[in-house]
Amino acid sequence: MTGIDDAQSLAVQGVSTIEELEAAHTRVLGDQEFYRAFESKFYEAVPSEPADDAARLKAGLGRFMLGQESRAIDLLAQAKGELATFVRAKVWLGRGDPVRSIKEVRPIVEKRANCLPARLVLAEALAQVGDTAGLEKESKEIQKSHGDSVHATYVQGLVKESEGEYDQAVRLWQQTLAVEPGHVGALFRLAYHESLRGDSETAIELYERLCNAKTAPIGALLNLGLLFEDDEDFQLAQNCFQKIIDFDPNHPRARLYLADVSASAGQYYDEEKKRNEDKHAAVLGIPVTDFELLVRARNCLANMNVRTLGDLISLSEQDLLAYKNFGETSLTEIKQILVQKGLRLGMGTPKPDLGARVAEPVDRAQVIYKPVNELDLSVRSRRALDTLGVRSVGELAALSENQLLACKNFGQTSLQEIKKKLESYGLSLRAE
Repeated sequence: MTGIDDAQSLAVQGVSTIEELEAAHTRVLGDQEFYRAFESKFYEAVPSEPADDAARLKAGLGRFMLGQESRAIDLLAQAKGELATFVRAKVWLGRGDPVRSIKEVRPIVEKRANCLPARLVLAEALAQVGDTAGLEKESKEIQKSHGDSVHATYVQGLVKESEGEYDQAVRLWQQTLAVEPGHVGALFRLAYHESLRGDSETAIELYERLCNAKTAPIGALLNLGLLFEDDEDFQLAQNCFQKIIDFDPNHPRARLYLADVSASAGQYYDEEKKRNEDKHAAVLGIPVTDFELLVRARNCLANMNVRTLGDLISLSEQDLLAYKNFGETSLTEIKQILVQKGLRLGMGTPKPDLGARVAEPVDRAQVIYKPVNELDLSVRSRRALDTLGVRSVGELAALSENQLLACKNFGQTSLQEIKKKLESYGLSLRAE
């Protein structure tokens, strides 16, 4: 039987175990010809809107094998059985929701102790939530049943990482790669650690090894795209995010990051405009004492706390004339000075926002549970909060400025952005 025959048979027959699903998922995504044959037969044999539970299960598993995670989750959301449960656990893990993943996969592990794919998902999820005791237990179980596999060494590395023994973790992952050079987990963890250490060049090299392999993990594509964006290689970043969307058009993070990087790539820097703005700002900063004003005018401006031309143009003629001892002579004198600089009174007065609405009172007890992804933060700020594991506004407010600034690529601009967002809800960062 040819590879094409195998692909067509798989599309029609489907799989019956988690182990078969994992092998099929790797083969479909790892061989372009196999993928095309599977895809063609699958679309022919399986309806896009299945009518019953069995058809929905088959369709959902097929979509997962094709890399279409969002559609797979939609189809398998209510499905029973370990295959559907395993797919949900794996997708939630890849999308940064380890708690949900643990809830799905733990019953499988309890029922099938020797199911290595399920145990590996559970170990990864426990590592992400920082459950060192649970992770150590899983490592021992994997050692018992699959101690001769590279996966056991890899999970031992996860344990060392959770204990803060990063050098030992790296050595274990390097041992894993010495036996299996394409081990996805070991390559990913090493790349992630290099990026945390600030060695983006090595991190990119490792992520590219993952993404150039036959099966490119979505997490690796996401992280590689973000590193390219940090280096302002916007086209390469777009390619990474677009590759995910080609498989999974509704992948939420890939769509969000692609929109962000596309906007960054399309920004136009008008140098002439910037020079003019700088020149204008310099004029507005000129002290009023630099001009030869009559004593009366100079004293009035000093008493009104007007120090610069910028302060002066924020006032109107009526504002000046309303001040005690300030008359038409002083007004004329000031207007003549402003004309020389291309300015006029009132031009710096903010225009009222006629469409503005009175802000409604904020329920601070509820706001702390608001997800941070609803704050409309910049991509750099969102990435820092992802790295710190911050999910809600309350968790954000529990951090200090120093904790945020210690995060890679998080600077004063991002800090001010977050402080303003918190202030809009009547909150602030924790004082140290």
